[in-house]
Amino acid sequence: QVADILNRYQGDRAQMLDLLRLHDNEMAIEIEKNMFDFDTLKRQNEQTLQTLTQEIPADLLAVALKGADSAVRKALLGAMPKRMAQALESQLQTLGAVSVRKVEEARTEIMALVRELVEQGEIEYQLFDEAVMS
Repeated sequence: QVADILNRYQGDRAQMLDLLRLHDNEMAIEIEKNMFDFDTLKRQNEQTLQTLTQEIPADLLAVALKGADSAVRKALLGAMPKRMAQALESQLQTLGAVSVRKVEEARTEIMALVRELVEQGEIEYQLFDEAVMS
């Protein structure tokens, strides 16, 4: 719930997280992880998704997409060139069963990359569902 509140906070989120770190660093780390949830990928714009699909290794993405929400899968595959999307779908089918732990590790690794790209200013990332204007 705190992550959702911070995602909607209009002020300086980084400063707010820094203040939280002063009181409870472990809690701040957990909140930050929850702010960048794998399911937030489904609400990103085409340009952000294209950048991400170029940065994320295909084998890591295949593992992360196992059991993923259909909207997340559709958004990511839709942002890829057709052949790349077909190759990834084929890889998903041949991958077989994957442990939940491995899927969660892959998703955590991807979201760490997302946070890094956001911090570097490489991508704009929409953390919560809101109306946008183009």
